[in-house]
Amino acid sequence: MQPLCLSGDTTVNSLHRGTIPLSTVQLGEPIFVGNGKYEPVYSFGHFGPDVRSAKMLKILTNSGTTFTISDNHLVFTENNKAIPAAKL
Repeated sequence: MQPLCLSGDTTVNSLHRGTIPLSTVQLGEPIFVGNGKYEPVYSFGHFGPDVRSAKMLKILTNSGTTFTISDNHLVFTENNKAIPAAKL
């Protein structure tokens, strides 16, 4: 099984379609990246029909936002160090 990063059910904000599931995003589609900016999607790292399941974690941020990512997805800590989500 290949590693995953985000669930297809994760929502993103598309410039042209509003809030949509990640599974419906198209290459080149501008999605919100923060600070009022949208940037086009340039690749899907682990997308494919053979990628179906992984251990997923629901993360709750200090601001109260939740998101779901795989346990091996890299996240940045307060000191700007990248670690796997499973180590949070």
